Amino acid sequence: YDGAISSAGSAIVQARSQQTLVTVGVGGAGSGNFALGGSIAVTELNGATTVNADPNVTAGSSNKAWNVNNLTVSAQEGSSVVSFAGTIGVASNVGIGAALGFVTSNRNVSTSISGDLTITTTGHTAITAGSQLPAGATANSEVTTAFNNLPDEAFADSDPATDDSGLSRTSTANSQIVNIGVAASGSRSNAFGFNLGKTSIDRDITASVGSGVIVNANTSSTADIDAETARDSGFEVSANDKTSVVSVAVGAGIVPGAGSPTTLAIAGSVALNDIDTKVEAKVLSGATINLTSHADLLVGTTNEAKIISIALGAAVSVGGAESRGSGGVGFSAAVSTIETETASVLNGTVTGTGNNAVFVTADNESVIVNVSIAAAVATQAGAAVSVAGGGAGSGAFIKGATYALVENASVTTGNMTVSAENDAEIRSVVLAVAVSIAAGQQGAAVSIGVGIANNETNGITGLPTAFSGHDGFLTGALIKDSIVDLSGALSVLAKSTQLVRADVVSAAVGVAATGGFSLSLSGAGASAENRGNASVYAAIVGS
Repeated sequence: YDGAISSAGSAIVQARSQQTLVTVGVGGAGSGNFALGGSIAVTELNGATTVNADPNVTAGSSNKAWNVNNLTVSAQEGSSVVSFAGTIGVASNVGIGAALGFVTSNRNVSTSISGDLTITTTGHTAITAGSQLPAGATANSEVTTAFNNLPDEAFADSDPATDDSGLSRTSTANSQIVNIGVAASGSRSNAFGFNLGKTSIDRDITASVGSGVIVNANTSSTADIDAETARDSGFEVSANDKTSVVSVAVGAGIVPGAGSPTTLAIAGSVALNDIDTKVEAKVLSGATINLTSHADLLVGTTNEAKIISIALGAAVSVGGAESRGSGGVGFSAAVSTIETETASVLNGTVTGTGNNAVFVTADNESVIVNVSIAAAVATQAGAAVSVAGGGAGSGAFIKGATYALVENASVTTGNMTVSAENDAEIRSVVLAVAVSIAAGQQGAAVSIGVGIANNETNGITGLPTAFSGHDGFLTGALIKDSIVDLSGALSVLAKSTQLVRADVVSAAVGVAATGGFSLSLSGAGASAENRGNASVYAAIVGS
């Protein structure tokens, strides 16, 4: 938009994207000898949602003027994706089922005002960009069912006062991305089932006020627009993102092998999830904001990223009296990564009185819940060997930076708050079970179960030079090379909270119950490694 606005009421300049994409891929195959069933579901959400106000003023002419009571300039993304890939393969000799589901979202969101523009407002002006599902979005029934069957360790502690995750069995209603895959196979002799689900989100969300913009905010109302901070209406530059992913991957293989010389079932699932977002609110150098009466200024960001990933692999192999051997292998892996940069930056000039306040705030919450379950059962009734192996793994990685930065700015007002807060939480639940049973005149039973969890919080590269030298997940509040003249209070606050919890259970059972020679071997191993690296920094430098 490059024109003028004059309104005694409210003016809105808005762009909104709200698409619902549903992708279903189903495959099946059946045969007397060999069956291969497969399905692939691919969903992509690309493009951009943008609002740009940049008046093209010719040389020598006056600035464009927006004179309004309340003004909203906003770009909002509210799209959702549901993907399902399912398949089954059933045959007498060899049955194979494979399902692949891929979901990608790369839609950026931006709102900017810049150039020769003067805004005069007597109410509240909001320059906003955001991504989240709209209020009232309905829950996904399949995901709700999956949540209801998860162990309690995946959700809130028994004492709500000690739990910061915000996760519950009903927290699926605002999941933007849902990726579900199921692959099953069955055979009298050999069955193989595999499922791969991959979900990737990569986007930037930016709200900015550029050089040349002059804002005159004159708000007489003393009613709080934010009760927690006691912030009044006035002028707001804010960006927010609420990204949530739910991924369910299931692989199963069953061999009821009566009459077959050998029986083998191998089944597994892999769930890969990645969220990479940058959320910024900026008042750039050359912008001027004048606060009068009771008008307050907010430069704020809120970033909430959540991944709930469930991977299940189950294999059952049953050998009859005629079989020479029975084998079952079940495996599962859930790997989730969240990388966020949440930034609120003030580089411009702000003038106000003792009745006015300035808030530069950045808030981030990153949560990963990984549940990986693998089960393998092998039984043998003849004089032969029964082998079962179950392996489950989980990898959860949260990387990022959350910072509020006032740099090369000039601020004259009453009170000022510069704050950055970060919450990072990882919960991993890993269960690996292997059961092997050999019965008959003689035989051997071998079972192995392995469970591994690897969790880490760390930092990112490419931070502003003001934060150079800081390692780990940065939570920073900084006033640098600025002039700040206040008649009230100044608060510079950085706060980081990190919680990493891994529940890993590995079990192996080998039973040899024969009338003659028998051998039973079982082994189980569990490993949990949690690493955290953080930098928390609050400072006033060169100001």
